[in-house]
Amino acid sequence: MYKRLCFLISVLTSIKIKNFVDGDFSKDNERVVENSFIENCLLERNNVADMGFAYAEDRWYFLLNKLKINNLVGIDLATQQRIDYGVYKMKLLEDMREMNIESKTFDAILCVSTLEHVGMNNKIYGFKKENRPQDQSKALDELYRILRNGGRLYLTLPFGHYQVEDWYVQYDLEHLMRLITSSKFITKRMFCYKENNGWRFEKSWNFSDVYYQAEKHRAGGVVCLILQKQ
Repeated sequence: MYKRLCFLISVLTSIKIKNFVDGDFSKDNERVVENSFIENCLLERNNVADMGFAYAEDRWYFLLNKLKINNLVGIDLATQQRIDYGVYKMKLLEDMREMNIESKTFDAILCVSTLEHVGMNNKIYGFKKENRPQDQSKALDELYRILRNGGRLYLTLPFGHYQVEDWYVQYDLEHLMRLITSSKFITKRMFCYKENNGWRFEKSWNFSDVYYQAEKHRAGGVVCLILQKQ
């Protein structure tokens, strides 16, 4: 109950992403919000893991290069197919639900638009079709395990009307709360943005009318969280 209360307090006191201009990027997908979130909020510059890096957009790799992170490790279950411009010191093939990585390895973890695909249909990447959205909680526990004490997870997810689709889960506040409060993480910050003729910061958290925009290959809303290991 105490963790749930802390979670609610963090929601109600959330602030917008610094240096992000509301209403811009009307034709862009949620990556513009997520990249701004990481650029503005990432504090750590050593021993950082990037989850699900293999099929990221070029601008993600450009951002990581700009941030000058020492010992940046890419972790993905898929084989790298895109040119990543040499930003990673090491690449590991791992399933987020059970990783062969020592506990307390990383100072920070980036998990941008990745967790929602865990346990879902990833046949496009050469894996078997699954329908285990509950495994996303298991993956979150693994991320907690490989973080050092005091380390932070920078997490983004599609946000709006709750949807469990073939290849992803879109979270609403209730299911997001269940996911986070079932873990050991402490919520430090939350930011939520909605696409409405441009990406705009929202305080109300009322996203019940926001659905994933499959025809545009983008989310209609995105939530960005900073979670910390005790």
